[in-house]
Amino acid sequence: MDKHGQIQCVMFDIGKTLVGFDLFIFAKKMRPYSKLKPQEIVKLVFKEKPYFLFEKGILNSEDYINEVSKNIEANGLSHDIFIEAFTSVFFPNTGIRLVLNGLQKKARLFLISNISKLHWEKYFRDHPIIKDFFPEPRQQILSFQVGWRKPDGRIFREAVKNAGIQANEALFFDDKQKNIDGFKKIGGNAQLYDCTQNSIDELLVCLRNYKVIS
Repeated sequence: MDKHGQIQCVMFDIGKTLVGFDLFIFAKKMRPYSKLKPQEIVKLVFKEKPYFLFEKGILNSEDYINEVSKNIEANGLSHDIFIEAFTSVFFPNTGIRLVLNGLQKKARLFLISNISKLHWEKYFRDHPIIKDFFPEPRQQILSFQVGWRKPDGRIFREAVKNAGIQANEALFFDDKQKNIDGFKKIGGNAQLYDCTQNSIDELLVCLRNYKVIS
């Protein structure tokens, strides 16, 4: 375990951390509109430059939908159908609510997420997990709002600044190693956690090691 100060804040990614997701749910819903294979659709919609610009708030929702609809050679795909499919990829991380309940008694909670305005406004902004545990704007460090994507150190420093702490007083959970490495580069503590691969018990063990949960 990393050397650290007393943990004051625990920070979480959203996708595959607070909730699970499966991008192929979206791809399967595109079958009536695109002849491309699901793997190609996922790459073109979520893994290419348009999506990264969308997550940074550079591309607006209408332009993004128009561009990726063209990229996947969609025919007859309305914006409403696209948005429904786009926001249907998430599923619950069973047990995370109990973890957050215990955590908030000993530490402040923050989000650091690469996320598009569309996913935030159409799905997460009013999600019970967000409303109950991350309700204040200062708790929400979102890429489309700040203009930076993880692992850019600026988004991590923004989170630490919002929390009013030193980096070594924060513990960050994310499902990608490059983001863990990025948080450590600014002096913070970070641990890999992928809710589609790791159990809640594994998360609890880690939190107990850092003495932020009983």
